[in-house]
Amino acid sequence: MKNILLSVSLACLLLSTATGCYAKGPWKGKVIDAETKQPIDGAAVVAVWYKSYRGPAGLSTGYLDASETLTDKEGRFEIPSFWALHIFFVREISGPIFTIYKPGYGSYPRYQVSPKPPIPYETIFGEKEDVVELPKVKTNQERLDSLRGVSTPAPWGDVPKLKELVNKERIFLDFEPYPANK
Repeated sequence: MKNILLSVSLACLLLSTATGCYAKGPWKGKVIDAETKQPIDGAAVVAVWYKSYRGPAGLSTGYLDASETLTDKEGRFEIPSFWALHIFFVREISGPIFTIYKPGYGSYPRYQVSPKPPIPYETIFGEKEDVVELPKVKTNQERLDSLRGVSTPAPWGDVPKLKELVNKERIFLDFEPYPANK
């Protein structure tokens, strides 16, 4: 009974300190082959949000949440709307920052062909359907460089589709796959 009362009290405290909501989305896009302009089916698209909060050492930024999907046969994807409750110690919620990956292609944003940088890649997907062109990688060195370009602060457990594709490429390149529990 004490635990239930403590949990309810803590929940009430957190909700009473809420300062607002953060909500955006959905984000839509299309991923195509840079050379052939054909859609890329089955590419992982990951969106990551961050939070900034006050801590003993000042302002810190860290991972908040992630969402992922795979492109369909037309190369299209949609990341659903995201919302989060602002609580008193969270100063800002930002994102999403996108990562797009398919074995055999250069990863986004590192190898993006279009849209050309310096468009901030956290803002290109929106109401209109932006198109991202990814180049094919032809050598094992290019494949390895592309794999190194896949970075997301999300725990692998939050992005299993991306992890599966990364592991396929790691096996192709004769590396051990990431373990199932990581």
